[in-house]
Amino acid sequence: MQNTGHVGKTVVFGGDMTTDIANALVDGKVLKAEVDISGLSVGKLAIAQAIKAVDGVKKPSNPDVQAPIVLYDGSAAGKKWLAAHPDGTP
Repeated sequence: MQNTGHVGKTVVFGGDMTTDIANALVDGKVLKAEVDISGLSVGKLAIAQAIKAVDGVKKPSNPDVQAPIVLYDGSAAGKKWLAAHPDGTP
C-alpha cells in the first residue's frame, strides 16, 4: 500500500499475528484488523486428537476440529498483543 500510494485509500485486513503485524495495527495507517489462530492452540488440539486415536476413540464421521480464532482490531489490540508477547513468540 505504501509503495503504490494507496495508504488512506485502501483498507487492509490480514491473518497470522506477528510483531510486525502488531506494530502495523498500532500504527493504523494501513492495517486495520488481523485474525489469528494460535499455533499453541492448534498444537493442543492436534495432541488431543492424537490421544483419542491412540485410545481407540472412533473417528467421527465429520473429522473437523474447531480451532479458536482471535480478532485483533485497531491500535489498542496491537499494543495489547505486543505487551503479552514481548519476545515476539505468538
